[in-house]
Amino acid sequence: MPHLLQIPPPKNNAHILWEHAMKSVFAMAGTFTLTIFVPLFSGAKSRNSRDSSADLLIFFLEHPGITFGLCVGVTLIYNIYTFSSNKKRNYVVGMRHTDGQIIFGLTNIYYKQTHEISVPVVNLEYKVITKTSDIDGETTTIHFVEKDTQNIVGVIKPGHVIWSKHKKAIMEALYQLHLLGVKSTRVKKGGTSSVEALFK
Repeated sequence: MPHLLQIPPPKNNAHILWEHAMKSVFAMAGTFTLTIFVPLFSGAKSRNSRDSSADLLIFFLEHPGITFGLCVGVTLIYNIYTFSSNKKRNYVVGMRHTDGQIIFGLTNIYYKQTHEISVPVVNLEYKVITKTSDIDGETTTIHFVEKDTQNIVGVIKPGHVIWSKHKKAIMEALYQLHLLGVKSTRVKKGGTSSVEALFK
C-alpha cells in the first residue's frame, strides 16, 4: 500500500534558528526581570525580609556583570534543554501500512537521524491532545501510542513548521487509520502558567 503520510524535509533550517532566538530573548528578559522583581516582592512580608531583599536588589544593581552572567547562564541552560528535547527521534514524518503493521518514519525536529518503527494495527491508537497556555495559546499535538504499554511511538505537532503546510495530508492519514480500525481519543488540558509552558 502507498504511504499514508510522507512529510518532506523543510527547505531550510530558519525555523531552528528562529526558535532558539525567540527562546533566548524570552529567557534573558525573564531572568533579568526576576532579578529585579523577586527581591522587591519578597521584601513585602516583614522588616527583616525587606532589608535582605533591598540588599539583594542593590547587589544585582551594583554588579551588572554577575546579573548578566546569571541571565546568560539561564539562557544557555534553556537552549541546551531545547536542543536535547528537539533531538528526540519520535517525530512522525512518514507512515505506511504493510501486512497489518503501521510503519512509522521517525526523525527529530532538526530532521536528522531518521529511522523506522512498526506497530501492529491492532495495538495502535492515537490521542489528539489540545493544550492551552498563556504563551502559546491553544496548541494541538497528536500522540501515536501502543495500546498494551501506552508507550508513545511518535508525535505530530500540526502547528510546527515541519507539518503546518501538510495539515490536509495529516487529516487524510488519520482518516485512513480510522478505516483500518485504529481508535482515537481527544484530550483537552487546561491552562498553564508562563513558567510551566516554558518547560513543556
